[in-house]
Amino acid sequence: MQFNLEFDDTKMHVVDVAEGNLFTQSGMGTYFNAGTIESGSVNNVYGTILGAANVKIPSVFATITLVVDAQNTTTSNINLKNVIVSDPEGNAI
Repeated sequence: MQFNLEFDDTKMHVVDVAEGNLFTQSGMGTYFNAGTIESGSVNNVYGTILGAANVKIPSVFATITLVVDAQNTTTSNINLKNVIVSDPEGNAI
């Protein structure tokens, strides 16, 4: 699974990206890349299960901690981009 996140960096900033328990519930090892936090985006967040296993229970893939600037009094969009969920062979589904 992979994604990029875009946000208005004049209103908020990303503090942390952490692996959720979606893939770890399989009991197998996982590999998680928290991506690169940049001005207005987090790019190349991805993770995978290492080995043959299934995930059957809905859960959290990643937790992103954002802090809204204190002076911000308006709304803003947060957009997921380039979201890909793959099958065990790596084919996008």
